Amino acid sequence: AGSGARGELVGHAGDEILRNASFQVFGGTKTVPTDITNWVSSLTVNDTNYQFLTTDTFRTSPEEAQNSPSTGGTPYSLQINATGTLTQKLRTLGVSLSPDVPYVFGCRWRRDSAGLTAAAGTLRLSMGSKNTDVVAAAQTGWQTLVVVMDNNTWMRQFDTNDLQLVLNWTRTTGQLVLDAVFFGPMTRF
Repeated sequence: AGSGARGELVGHAGDEILRNASFQVFGGTKTVPTDITNWVSSLTVNDTNYQFLTTDTFRTSPEEAQNSPSTGGTPYSLQINATGTLTQKLRTLGVSLSPDVPYVFGCRWRRDSAGLTAAAGTLRLSMGSKNTDVVAAAQTGWQTLVVVMDNNTWMRQFDTNDLQLVLNWTRTTGQLVLDAVFFGPMTRF
């Protein structure tokens, strides 16, 4: 149960805790990648498992708008072709979180990108010990998945010894597209 207060989520450039949240920095090329910078993949990063798209992105991120040297300011999204996980460990990033504020973790996803086989499967977001799932089956256009915002979004509720933020795709068929992953403190405005 929450306080009943309502508002909208507002993010500001420079508030980013995650690194490479819109997948604009990678090794190799967009069609034959070798690395997804700052993300640990359970799959080998190659053209069988991933590709980077410029034709279907959610938005241009602040990092992309600043003309990232590796992309020249081109926005990218990530196409996932197989079951796997992408993880960022906050300890590795040198991030320390306040136990006295709630946090929000989410991403934009799409199952029906033009030119790709529509995805079917389950996308799970894990913020420490808290998870939220969505079954990709019939949705169209960009969707937003957010770890359920309740009392469990306070760090003292979801904290683990080695806090990780995880995107887990369990594929049945097709290719899922991800973009604009976000994680940060919720604040009143």
